[in-house]
Amino acid sequence: MISLWPDSFKVQDIKTPYEILNAQIKELERLTDDYVSGYISETESQVKNMVTGLRASFSYSFFIHSKFVTAYQFRVFSFAYEIPFYPVFIYLDSGISDELGCDKEINLGNEEQLIELLKNVFNTRKISDIISSLMTLSKSYLNTI
Repeated sequence: MISLWPDSFKVQDIKTPYEILNAQIKELERLTDDYVSGYISETESQVKNMVTGLRASFSYSFFIHSKFVTAYQFRVFSFAYEIPFYPVFIYLDSGISDELGCDKEINLGNEEQLIELLKNVFNTRKISDIISSLMTLSKSYLNTI
């Protein structure tokens, strides 16, 4: 029998939302001398595909925290996507969406739009205050041990 498949397949030259955020976690750790970090937690999707009615296949929440301040974590946003990786659906913290003057629920069509939104989110006063506070608490904790 002959193959009905294409002759070859190629890996797309695209970064997934998960990869982009993982790189930003490493950058946050570098910028804060490892006092503050982020993590991505898999969540049950709240997003339903408009065509199939099924929940999104990839659904996560992005948190900021410090390994020295274990009682606190901040959910910056949740995000979900299908294959292909875009659009990606973002559910922002309400304080961040208020500060940015945008909806809490955002649909981003490509990698460039995601990167632009992340830059805006990471540069909000709310995120800056949380990171500064976590750094202060972490340094205080380390000075007491």
